[in-house]
Amino acid sequence: MLTERLAAEVATVFGLGGDAVLVGPVAAGRVGQIWRLDTTRGRYAAKESSYGWEPADADRDAAFQEKVRAQGVPMPAVVRSASGAVLADVDGSQVRVCEWVDVLEPTNVVPDAVAAEALLAPPDAVRWCHLDLWADNVLRTPGGALTVLDWENSGPGSPSQELMAVLFEYGCGDPHRMRELHAAYVAAGGPGRLTGRADATMLLAQTAHIAMTGCKRWLASTTDAQRDDNAAWVGEFLDEPVTIDTVDAILDAVGQPNRGLTP
Repeated sequence: MLTERLAAEVATVFGLGGDAVLVGPVAAGRVGQIWRLDTTRGRYAAKESSYGWEPADADRDAAFQEKVRAQGVPMPAVVRSASGAVLADVDGSQVRVCEWVDVLEPTNVVPDAVAAEALLAPPDAVRWCHLDLWADNVLRTPGGALTVLDWENSGPGSPSQELMAVLFEYGCGDPHRMRELHAAYVAAGGPGRLTGRADATMLLAQTAHIAMTGCKRWLASTTDAQRDDNAAWVGEFLDEPVTIDTVDAILDAVGQPNRGLTP
């Protein structure tokens, strides 16, 4: 097990300079712990495993990390020993080292998004729906009228679930806007009716799909312009995530406090 007294040995093996100091452990998980290693050359993360790494596996995943980092993914750099090894034995402990990166505390986007997935439910009263009624598909003509574009993705769905998505997109988080839009929809004979949290299913699926597609396309991008474009896709999800609170706010705005499914 690593201790503060082993700082110099770790720094020597990985060629990281003098005046080494190990601080920590600063983080721990189920498979090991991480120490901060400060030297004259900089700051590093020294990782030790509770169960040990297979050298071949460590070499393979380090090579993968280096390949990914070379493509522009922001991540700590792998530090290899003078001989090019990923692992080193330090006083009986397997140790690997990577660049130290200062990070902020995580936000609640992922936990909240995962919690909202508990609301997903099969659509009821299925009929043919547009399924992509985002603002860039509902535009004005030169004469001032609205036109609805991009019908290629239309298919079977729940009008109530599509209504929830429309209230999210065009309500802009404003209860008054959502109430006005909902009232106009009902007055015009729209078939959807919000009855509970499960009506957020289409909205949750669409926003998650946007984020997933943006991530996949970002990773496949070969130019800065492509990366910027796909980062904007992911930004749509991160900047305005759909959470349980978001869903409840829409239900409250239209006078439907029934929560239905509760995660």
